[in-house]
Amino acid sequence: MKAARFASPKGWQVSVAAHLVERLGEPPRSPAGRAVWCHCALGDEAMLGHNDGASPPWTGWSQETQAAREEIAVADRLLEIRGEPGPEGWADLAREAAIVREYLQRDAAVRRVTPQLLAARAGQPQWSPGMQSWVPEQGQEPSM
Repeated sequence: MKAARFASPKGWQVSVAAHLVERLGEPPRSPAGRAVWCHCALGDEAMLGHNDGASPPWTGWSQETQAAREEIAVADRLLEIRGEPGPEGWADLAREAAIVREYLQRDAAVRRVTPQLLAARAGQPQWSPGMQSWVPEQGQEPSM
């Protein structure tokens, strides 16, 4: 297995398996981002352990890979931790990053749809429970 070397925030060199870098990207510099990256990498390494060290062929993009990369980015940019947690702390932070990612995706979806809904409703009469529902026939004027 090939290894890539990265400088850690403290200045020492870290050796990372190339297949992890290919799937997850480089380990982030922030402690929170690095913790979520380690959580995802631990799952990959556990899979290798169950398969006698045989790595399945890289199949390219997958929903799981995309989600892992997004959660790592969320943790790197938005979450903070103190110290260097172990595997249990990595898992807790990964769950937190997944929740934040889901909220961000929902918020982005609402922001995309809301202007379209408002534009579609512009100029249309709005019905309220206190109004009679009356639609005039073509050419007929409403009477009071």
